[in-house]
Amino acid sequence: MKNTLLFFLLSVLVSPAWSQNDSTAYLATDMRFDSLESTNRYIHPSGLSLRYPPVWTRDMRVSNNELVVYLRKNDPGDPYKFRELLTVTAETVADTNATLQQLTDLYTTMTEKTWEQYDIFFEVLAVHQLAVNGIPVVVVRARLPKLSQEKLIFIFARKQEVFTMEYTASDITFLRFTNDIWKVANSMAFLER
Repeated sequence: MKNTLLFFLLSVLVSPAWSQNDSTAYLATDMRFDSLESTNRYIHPSGLSLRYPPVWTRDMRVSNNELVVYLRKNDPGDPYKFRELLTVTAETVADTNATLQQLTDLYTTMTEKTWEQYDIFFEVLAVHQLAVNGIPVVVVRARLPKLSQEKLIFIFARKQEVFTMEYTASDITFLRFTNDIWKVANSMAFLER
């Protein structure tokens, strides 16, 4: 009986499928960089500032108007070939009276239609409205089953711009970096320009 119980506990504790099915494990809203933790800083031309771990690799091929960061190095020996990725983009909003929920609905609809063109289903799993470091944010958890990918998308607006901070990972590695993604989110601030 002891061996059976021990085997059960070990299988639950080390099983990635068990943690992946936890519907709230990705909501690590209280994670923050500690004051002594080394970080890199990104500042968008609009004044959005955020920090990210220095071991992440920024793709310098993109303009300063967007941020693309790979969360782990390209290692041919790693069994997971898709490299987790964080992107930050900003778009000018035509309707400055649109609510954050309306902007989120527009974003998810456009994303669904874009993936549909490639016969790929974009599925929204959960939507949460909350404040992240004092900034009103809609957090969307989504997945692309055909690609075995999951996403955690932060959507927020300031003045005439809507921002998306999107974390993309394989469905197997999704939870590996969620705490770090929340640290990045909680470092967001707008500098006055």
